[in-house]
Amino acid sequence: MKGQFMVLSSIIVGLIVISLAATISDIQTEEYDTVDLGYTVQTIKGEISEIDVEDTEDRENFERFLSKTDYQTNMDYWSEESCLNVTVWDAGDRAELDCLS
Repeated sequence: MKGQFMVLSSIIVGLIVISLAATISDIQTEEYDTVDLGYTVQTIKGEISEIDVEDTEDRENFERFLSKTDYQTNMDYWSEESCLNVTVWDAGDRAELDCLS
């Protein structure tokens, strides 16, 4: 009787350990997206306020900055208004920022 109890206890403990290990493994592989579109838009607005949009080199540097975000981007210079139109998007989000300077 004592032997059967030990075998049964060992099996139960083993199952608990296996299920805990599987749960911990799932938690470790979970990915979290910490940079959302709102944060990216605010960052873009902050950066653009620090450049001269009429300067070609500043616009090129800003375009390189945009390429380093987690989103796809498009930037157009609007010479009549001396400002930039920036579009930021991914599969689920899209933001159009018009005439930033």
